[in-house]
Amino acid sequence: MPCSYISSTLIFYLLEYTITASSLKNCPEVFKEKGHDTFYYCLCEVENSQLSVNPKAAKRMKNEILEYEKKNSTHFHSFQPQCIECDGNHSGASCLEKDHKRALREKKPPSPRECFAAANLLQKHICVIDCKEFVDDIQNLQGYIFSPTNRKENDSQPVYMLMSENGKSFRNIMFNDQFPGKVKNKNHEHCFGLRFANDFSVLFDCNLSNVEHIDLYGYLSLIFYGTESQQNRLLNLICNFQLEEDNVDIFYKYADSSFTEETNLNLKEKRKILKTHAEEVRIRSKHFGDGEFYALASVYNVDVIVDTSGRGEWKTFMTMIGDTFCFDSPVVLENKKQVEKDNDYRPYDSNLEKCSCEIKKPEIQGHLGKIKGKVHEAVCMCLMQHNIFHKRITYNKFK
Repeated sequence: MPCSYISSTLIFYLLEYTITASSLKNCPEVFKEKGHDTFYYCLCEVENSQLSVNPKAAKRMKNEILEYEKKNSTHFHSFQPQCIECDGNHSGASCLEKDHKRALREKKPPSPRECFAAANLLQKHICVIDCKEFVDDIQNLQGYIFSPTNRKENDSQPVYMLMSENGKSFRNIMFNDQFPGKVKNKNHEHCFGLRFANDFSVLFDCNLSNVEHIDLYGYLSLIFYGTESQQNRLLNLICNFQLEEDNVDIFYKYADSSFTEETNLNLKEKRKILKTHAEEVRIRSKHFGDGEFYALASVYNVDVIVDTSGRGEWKTFMTMIGDTFCFDSPVVLENKKQVEKDNDYRPYDSNLEKCSCEIKKPEIQGHLGKIKGKVHEAVCMCLMQHNIFHKRITYNKFK
């Protein structure tokens, strides 16, 4: 049952009207109207409090969120679907479309994915307050902040929404001061956390602990989704990103270290080489290499810091999607290999109780320290390669 007592510091913005309450004895009454669509009604009210909130406006808001997700499908396809099965081998936009249609047909409430998309679309911080349990003190309520991905200064008051159990219903809520309860991701609004699990119960209730004797694939699945069961989907997302038409010319070189800029191959030949490489990575007969780490960084918007040699030679792999954001929490891996070509990447810090943004980062040798030729020529070459990456990758960017 939702809480039975809410202090006088609260004002509930119900749809199209406002009530105040010093003591709400029957909180379920607050949530009973409009069910699975209340989230979109609340967003409409936030967007323009002067307009009447109606089903047409709520439908428009829902469609705008879907279009935003499809426009940025590389990112939002990484979220677990809410209603359909997806192994990561489908088009991101079509997967998102099918998931939304199924949710509409089954009258499902929004998932965290829609909350993150709404925060970007409206450029507002949205604090969702979980009200699934019986409480007699609002300080025992727990909130989670969904923040826009860009880092522009935003001094506006966060939007607060009270949520019934696992997102079944929402109501806007305003505090005289700041939210007096507990914020689950306080100071970590720009870390990836467990957002990709796309489940409110995971965001609010799941806590990862230490991991021992876990391989690379299980670890990546665990930190992004809270479970080791998403390894194949994660691999498919990474491999398919490399095989996108605009990316083949970049990633084929990582499939075979003998290839250079002078290698004379047509696009069909490059794609064939890369596809063979990707299939070997999918079935785990080939270890992760530089291409996979760059794809991982691009799909999940993270910095991937890796000891590539097993001798403390650290390298940072950054997203190849130009003009986009990067989470504060990196993925840090060290190579535990026992022989020269036996890569065995493991977590640098096995304590998952703290965010990776808090761990001490390994020292990374600067590129200039490794340059053996003329510095000016080497820097120019780095800049040229950087520009090529950003010109060739044409995925839609976050605005």
